[in-house]
Parts: sequence; structure tokens; C-alpha cells
Amino acid sequence: MNNGKITAVIGVRKGSERIVNKNIKPFNDTSLLENKIKILQKVENLEEIVVTTDCDKMFALAEQLGVVAIKRPDYYTSNDCPGSENLEFIATQVKTDHILYTPVTSPLVKSETYETIINVFRELIEHDEDFDSVVTMNYVKDFLWENGKPLNYDPLDCPRSQDMKSIFRLNFGACLLPRETMIKNKYVVGDNPYWYELPEAEGVDVDVPFDFNIAELIYEKNIKKEIDKKQVKILDCTIRDGGFENNFSFTIDEVKKALDTSSKVGYSYFEIGYLTNEEIVSKDAGVWKNVPLDLVSEIKNDVKPDCKISVMMDCWRYDVDRLPPSSETDIDLVRVCSYEEQLDEALEKCRGLKDLGYEVSLNVICTSYIDVDSFVKIREKLLTEDFLDFLCFADSYGALTPDYVKKIMTLFRNMNPNVLIGFHSHDNMSMSMANTITAIENGADMVDGTYTGIGRGGGNLRLELITLYLALNKNYDAFNLSELFEYLDVYITDESRKKRTKEAICGMLNVHPYRLDQIKEKPISEIFEELRVLDLDKKRRYP
Repeated sequence: MNNGKITAVIGVRKGSERIVNKNIKPFNDTSLLENKIKILQKVENLEEIVVTTDCDKMFALAEQLGVVAIKRPDYYTSNDCPGSENLEFIATQVKTDHILYTPVTSPLVKSETYETIINVFRELIEHDEDFDSVVTMNYVKDFLWENGKPLNYDPLDCPRSQDMKSIFRLNFGACLLPRETMIKNKYVVGDNPYWYELPEAEGVDVDVPFDFNIAELIYEKNIKKEIDKKQVKILDCTIRDGGFENNFSFTIDEVKKALDTSSKVGYSYFEIGYLTNEEIVSKDAGVWKNVPLDLVSEIKNDVKPDCKISVMMDCWRYDVDRLPPSSETDIDLVRVCSYEEQLDEALEKCRGLKDLGYEVSLNVICTSYIDVDSFVKIREKLLTEDFLDFLCFADSYGALTPDYVKKIMTLFRNMNPNVLIGFHSHDNMSMSMANTITAIENGADMVDGTYTGIGRGGGNLRLELITLYLALNKNYDAFNLSELFEYLDVYITDESRKKRTKEAICGMLNVHPYRLDQIKEKPISEIFEELRVLDLDKKRRYP
């Protein structure tokens, strides 16, 4: 034995009956098995995590996530094997002194709770020999009957539910006991257990479909609390995607001013153009279709931006071996575009870019043609890959709707804590803003946009809209709106685009549109400030 060390044990099997494929079916942004493994991996003072199973797919998932996977003979997972005999056998598969037995069907137990339980157990072992295990439970305040008789109250002297006799149920969120005790008792409860009450939400036990749905709703609520704490990054792709409107003919001064503005506004990345094999670039295309590396360095040295520089490449249009190491360029992030059927080629190029020292993003394009089952397979492929910094999903044809954006974001947001999730929208159906807000609310870490929405097809998300939304509705205080407004006033010459921006400001501030008519010729910064400080009655009504 190993001097008091603890192994966390997760027992799972194929063939669940009441909830088909319960352990690996989608559970919000994860599965019950993946969720349990990832929670336990955050727990200190565990010697190892063991998944014991008869299922090849669950075995493979455990190995992929870096925990110990042990095959359990079919007999011990069958209906022919008594539960006590199965638990005894599971204990024999463990080599440490103590076992933390925790089924996947308690998906809401937090890593901090496990750490507290371990500390309680060690204190009891050290100071109070009367207790030999710690077992989680929750009190039952229901009016229980059996065989026509009440179990826990007198119907002739009916108590309030909160005053009822303290009966509790085992929820099996965590059972921590000596290995030898589990073998002797053929159970996960010792001879003299210490009953540890879980918070009610953490004590949810998934047994039937209703439990599964309730647990998923609580899980989603917890996730949303964490999402609300995040501050999403913004990438300005005006030069790269906007280049499709003018054949990449921006002047160097225009690029410098856009970069300087994006840096001062507070955006995280500025995408300066494409990398493309020189021999396939159209002769009449501007320089940003295959941006020279020395030009990137020249612009960066002149502007000295605080934001990072990114470039994009189509995986089938650029050979990574043409790119020097990142130490020899001024490029920070390379984004690699790929259709669904090209993912293996794109991933290989992402690996090569990472070896060269770049931040790397895999940009999956044309997502409106990828169904949910295919996205699940993509997630399985990428689950433990460690060379990606970003995984971005592009609505290339502007065909997505918020409900499908939510499905994509939910599926990938918890895939890997080291991979940030991005979203790139197009505005063919005037849905880019709604889709991007949906992406942010469901876990996106970075979103793309262009000034006034210029770009291919129906255009892109308008940077000024998402910036104002985050500043006004999400209380982001990192953006310098004055720099944004000045750029729009001075450097956007298309008056129709300026008019749309002024109308958007009116909407963002929730102001009657006639108020704008009175000041529409003023600079954008003045319009914003005058509408912002209007009293509520003037915002709501006119005159």
C-alpha cells in the first residue's frame, strides 16, 4: 500500500437502460464522464484517477483525457453481478490505501467540495478513530409512505416540512473510505461513516431522464455565471476581409491608421492580410492578399501598437515551410482556414506553425454546412490537442441563426481550457450582430469584425456595433470610444455607412429616432454624447 494515498475511482459501463448512453451522451458542453474526469483533475491530493469500464469508447476517452483506464470484465458490469460483488471487485483494481468513489451521475459536485471532503477525512483519521469513512448525503423533507403507512411523520399531528424528522438519502456524490474497508464491506460506506451534507444542487443524482435534464439546467446556470465574468477579445479583420471589397488595394497609410485606431480602441488583434503562395496570387491583387513580412515589420515599427498582429492563410493556398520562425517576423497569430473535409491537412499546418513559435488558430469555415454530428466528431478529434491557441468558427455565407450558433458554442466552449473559442460572422441576412451576441453569451472568447462591416458577400460584423454593445450593455470599460468615433468620422468617407453608425448609436442608447434628426450632421462623438446624456423622458418620447 501507499501510505494514505487516495485514488479517485469512476465506474462506468455500456448499456445503461433508463438513459441510453448516459455516460457519454452530450451533457450541455460535455458528457457525464468527461465532466467528472475534468472536475477530479482539478482536485489536489489525489494520487491518480481511475476509470474502470467495459466500454471501449469510454476507455478511449479516459486515456485521451490522461487518466488511468482499466478494463472491467463483462460479468462485473452485467445485470447478473450483484452490486456488492461489483464494488468489491472495483476496490481490488486500486492499489492505494484509500478510495474516493464518485460516479458520473453526480455531475455537479465541485472540485472544491472534493478537496474539503478529503481534508475532513484526513482530520477524522488523524484525530477521531470512531469514523472510518466520509459519505455524502442530503436530507429528505418529503412526506414518505410505505405499505399504506407514513414513514417519517404522524398524519394526526402533521408537522411543517422543515420540522420533519431528519431522514437523509445517500447521493453518492463522494464516498471516501479505506480500500480494505470497501473490499470487506463490499460497499462504499464504512462501518462508522461521517455523513457530509452536500449543497442541494451538488447532491443531484442522475438516475432517470428527468434528473438528467434538471442537472443539465443547473450546470448551464453555473456555466453562465462564469461566462458573464469573461471579457471577450476582439479581432479587427478590416484589411483582410475588407480587402475583398477593393481587391486588397488599401494604401499603407490606411492600414497604419486602422492599426493605430484598433490598438488605441483596445482591440486584441489586428489582421493585416493573407499569406498566399505567390505564384497563385492574381497579378492585379493588392499587397494584402500576400502581405510581405518586411512590410508587416515596417508598419508595426512605425505604429508601435499595443495589439497583436495576425494573418490568415487558407490551408490549401499557402505552404507553411515558406514562413520563417516567429522570432524572425512581427506576426503574432496565424489563422488557418479549413473546410470540414480539409481538417487533417489544416491541423498538420497548425502543428507546423506552432513549432515555428506562432500563436495558432484553426478557423473552420462554412459552418452552416456542418451538422451537429459532424461537429461532435470534430470535438472528439480536437479534445486533447495541445497546439491550438484558438478554434474559430466562421459563418462564411451569413446563413447561421442564433439557435445554431448557440449549439456550436455550447459544444466547444468547455472542450479544452487552453483553446479559446472564436466566432466570425457575415451579415447576409442582417444576423451578424445577433449571432455574435449569442456566441458571446454562450462562451466565445474572441469575435471578429470590420469597421462599418466591410467585407465579402453581405459584409461582416460591424466593429463599432459590437464595441458599443459590450461597452454599454456588458459594462466593458477597456474600450476608448473617442478613438473609435474619431476614426469613423475622419477616415470613413462613405456617408451612408456613417449614417448607419449614427442610427445604430441611437438604437444602442435606446433613444427615439427623431432625436437624432436634430443633430445628425454633427460628428459621431458629439451625437453619442448628446444622446447619452438625455433624460429618460426625452429618450423615450418625442417631442
